Amino acid sequence: MAHYGHVRLLGFPTLTRPRHVSHRTLLPPSPTRSFQLSALGQAVTFAAESISAIHSVGVPWYLSIPLAAVGVNFSIRLPIQYYTRQLIFRRNQLNPLISAWNSRHAAAVPRAGNTEHIWRMRVAALTSKAQRRIYKAWGVQRWKTLAPFLSMVPFVIVSEALRRLSGAPMGWISHSIGLTGLPGEGVLFNPDLLHGGCLWFVDLTAMDPYFALPALSSILMAKSSWGRLSKAQLRALLSLDASNVPKNLATRIQTSIGRALLLVPLVPMLFADLPSAIFLYWATTFALNDINESILDRTVPRYEPKLKIVRKASTAMPYLRGHHRQGSGEKNS
Repeated sequence: MAHYGHVRLLGFPTLTRPRHVSHRTLLPPSPTRSFQLSALGQAVTFAAESISAIHSVGVPWYLSIPLAAVGVNFSIRLPIQYYTRQLIFRRNQLNPLISAWNSRHAAAVPRAGNTEHIWRMRVAALTSKAQRRIYKAWGVQRWKTLAPFLSMVPFVIVSEALRRLSGAPMGWISHSIGLTGLPGEGVLFNPDLLHGGCLWFVDLTAMDPYFALPALSSILMAKSSWGRLSKAQLRALLSLDASNVPKNLATRIQTSIGRALLLVPLVPMLFADLPSAIFLYWATTFALNDINESILDRTVPRYEPKLKIVRKASTAMPYLRGHHRQGSGEKNS
């Protein structure tokens, strides 16, 4: 008999004083959540059947899974990355205009009665407001930068489909995001995966005994994410910013997200007990990032600004004050 809270108690009609069970636990799932789980379950089933269809034409499993990753990459991931690259290109073209507004606000905000820090904060707030207005007028709002996160949806769906094909137990991440309620659990298991691998990972339903596939996934992921950052960007993310230059809320959030993303390449090693089929898909997906970058560099070249932004030095800087003192001394002499 099941031993899960009120289910066990409901199995004993003679009990007159069952322990308290909240009404929220007994309520059925809402229609919206049921629809979402049904749609997600259908997507997982479709992904599993698509991978099985590739194998059914005679392609071995250790090639069917990478081919599925290639299909997802060129049908979903590459178009999203192309859109993001164009978005960055158009934003970079607007940098001279934003810099001009920054200079205008710097000249309009009075310094009298304000410290240098307060003056910089006011100028930064006005510039950020102008930046939002310009981005909205040109259709390059900040929230559109979240488009790359949409590629995580097929990544999770295909990973869940491979988990079901492998017959692996569900982890805490699947429980936390609600995958426990998906229909068809255990039905999609394919025993051919037991001997569908190659080299040292013959059994694709078992974990990699040498942790080579998880390590390869982490290395490829680190190469694609850390390799895009310059030394200055890495130094800014890894060190505490002790400068007095004020930063708006969007910049602080972007810095926090960047620091958190530095730890993402460690995720494959934390889940090294997953089936080898999943890591085969992950390694192929991360390896395709370099191919996507080479394609994007040819179709959407990186923007080289034609106008150089000239930043004026603040008149409150010490070396300028020293220069003025030196000039006054020469006059007195």
